[in-house]
Amino acid sequence: MAGAWIADVKSAFTQGLKGQRTQRLFASPPAGGFPGEDDDILIEVLAEVYGLITGPPAWRKSLFTDFKSLNFKRHPLARRLALMYKGPKNQLSGLVLVETDDLLGGGTGDQFSEAIATLRRKYNSGKWNELMDNSHEYGERTLRQHQDFSFAMSMARYLKERA
Repeated sequence: MAGAWIADVKSAFTQGLKGQRTQRLFASPPAGGFPGEDDDILIEVLAEVYGLITGPPAWRKSLFTDFKSLNFKRHPLARRLALMYKGPKNQLSGLVLVETDDLLGGGTGDQFSEAIATLRRKYNSGKWNELMDNSHEYGERTLRQHQDFSFAMSMARYLKERA
């Protein structure tokens, strides 16, 4: 049994692989410009950003490359699910589900904990929420983990706001 968590990776697409576009991309400076720079400069955008078609695949490729290096296996049918196994019987010790820039995970053992700590050091997560502490949103659902490690899931908030 394992405690579950939800993480929101801050500016995930900018933390993914760079140089995935075949064409160069430029942007104007933000309102107010940059201190010490003229207002008429152009900025070359090297990182992937939200809204570009290259952003999500570059982010996933970067993240799943890191999962592989940390001994996770990608589920053959659920391609956004990374699984970690341990021991001679290949028992599941942890998993991480990726939904765009949100992660839902949980696991046990030192190998899993160290792998997650490595990912947390590499990728800047805006929020990290333990599901036993409070309920949290993930993929339009409200999730909460009970003390017996079971889960409650609801779409009531989403339906009230959107239906």
